[in-house]
Amino acid sequence: FYHHFRTQKPGRHILQICRAESCQSMGSEALEAHAKKCLNIDYHQTTSDQKITLEPVYCLGNCALSPAVMLDEEVYGRVTTKDLEDLVAEVAA
Repeated sequence: FYHHFRTQKPGRHILQICRAESCQSMGSEALEAHAKKCLNIDYHQTTSDQKITLEPVYCLGNCALSPAVMLDEEVYGRVTTKDLEDLVAEVAA
């Protein structure tokens, strides 16, 4: 539960990118770099409009569909950079 401990209020939406081995082998490092660039934040930070907080996670249990992300409570698999952009656009609107 320590990963839920925060010193600042999170954004309205929490975007977690899996960093476990399966997701890394399927491109999650490029996905996280793309997310950081698009959102203009790093892990454990929130966008300036307070809409999205970016967090690393170490296994979402979706290894067969790597790379995986979780947006709020919904897990997505085989996520591409385009998929990530679409998810972000959906909640940022």
